[in-house]
Amino acid sequence: MMRVRLLRFLVATVTAAAVFLGTSRWLDSLAFDRIAIIEGEYWRLGTSHLTHLDNMHGLMNALGVGLVTAVLLDFLRPARLLASAVTIAGTISGASVLLAVESTYAGASGILYGLAAIAVFALAKRTPRLATAVGVVLMAGVATAFADWHRAWTADVATHTHLIGMAAGAAIGVWVRRSAPAR
Repeated sequence: MMRVRLLRFLVATVTAAAVFLGTSRWLDSLAFDRIAIIEGEYWRLGTSHLTHLDNMHGLMNALGVGLVTAVLLDFLRPARLLASAVTIAGTISGASVLLAVESTYAGASGILYGLAAIAVFALAKRTPRLATAVGVVLMAGVATAFADWHRAWTADVATHTHLIGMAAGAAIGVWVRRSAPAR
């Protein structure tokens, strides 16, 4: 089982890194820009989650994709995992337009927070300590953003994307936990 998880981690990380680093060169055309979206650049609703501020930002998010994929594929089929990520991304983008919280952002962090929230619910029955640890890390990440503690390698954190992503992921996580067969 460890080899399977390692393979999942590697494939997901490398794939995400290729996408994130490849799209980042078009940051100005792909990042979330509320005004541009309202004026008709609707592709930004999806591409904003694929492009990143710089290579380090993209690589860190690619590692996150690898980690959540390695865990969640124990609980979700690949199509359901992808559908969950797309649902979370859509929720973040839609809420960002409607709430006018922040005018621009880029990156997959909000989706990762949502997928990690799903993992908390999925892991809760099988490994409650790990579920608790993941939950604590998520809350610590949000708390550091609210406290305005930023890492030296990245720009300001779009806190609302993390919160909306976690909320959407938690809703999906509740559904996943209820629909999962007993083990």
